[in-house]
This record gives sequence, structure tokens and C-alpha cells, in this order.
Amino acid sequence: MQLNDALRAAPSNGVDFSTLSGLLGDYQTRCREIERAASREVQTKGQKQNASVQQAAQARLEALREQCGELNRILSDRRKRWDGMNAGERADLQRFETSYNGRCKAG
Repeated sequence: MQLNDALRAAPSNGVDFSTLSGLLGDYQTRCREIERAASREVQTKGQKQNASVQQAAQARLEALREQCGELNRILSDRRKRWDGMNAGERADLQRFETSYNGRCKAG
């Protein structure tokens, strides 16, 4: 900030053009360095956040796969008992199968 203040006050303090030009060049160089550092920091944070989001999505997908595997096992066991089921149990099985298909076979 001191360099910025010096640049603004330079003309009123009688600073000649070559000195002012040097100050301006120094100011621009420092600003570029600060901007690059800030840009790298933002990029690094973005990459970390992206990795975190990907890990969370992968965990959700794995949990869904496990749930669907268990639901498929239950569905398979119930289908084997189809002949011994009454009408209400068969309706429950059909609802369960519809729910399974919507959750695990969608997409």
C-alpha cells in the first residue's frame, strides 16, 4: 500500500517522470506477483474442494451399490417364495420390486 500511496502523491511532491516510471514499474511487478500467488492459492483450494466433492460422490455411489446389492438379495429370496405367497404378499413383492427398479436400475 505504501508504494501505491507514493505513486499517487508523486506528481504533487515534484517527483520527476523517470522516477515515477520506475515506481510504476515496481508497483506493477509486485502486483503481478501478488496476483499470481493469489491465483495459485485459489486454484489449489479449488482442486482440493473438487477432490473432496469427488470423494463424497464416490462414497455415495458405493453406499448405493451396497444397498442395491442387499435389496437385490432380498428380492431374489422373496421371488423364490412366490408360489407360497398370498395375494397381499405378492402385491408387497411387486411394490418392493418397483421400488428396487426405481432406485437401483434407474439411469
